[in-house]
Amino acid sequence: MGHGFKAVARTGNWGDVEKGVTHKGTYGTAWGGYVLIEVDDPEAFGRYQAFHLQNYAHVVTLTFEPLWDMDSGFAETVNSLR
Repeated sequence: MGHGFKAVARTGNWGDVEKGVTHKGTYGTAWGGYVLIEVDDPEAFGRYQAFHLQNYAHVVTLTFEPLWDMDSGFAETVNSLR
């Protein structure tokens, strides 16, 4: 896991990419952890994923899931029901 800490120290994110991926937070739970990132460049995200697979996949299960703001997405519908 030393690779991850070095990556964060160098680039500010767990995937060791210089730009195109912005780290928003790291969160731990009793069953694992989450990292919230914002992606501006699909190529950078590909490099981010590759770094994870090369350095972490042998010790943890990795998934990458898009996050969608449902409050904003359904605001019009909810407001119309009031």
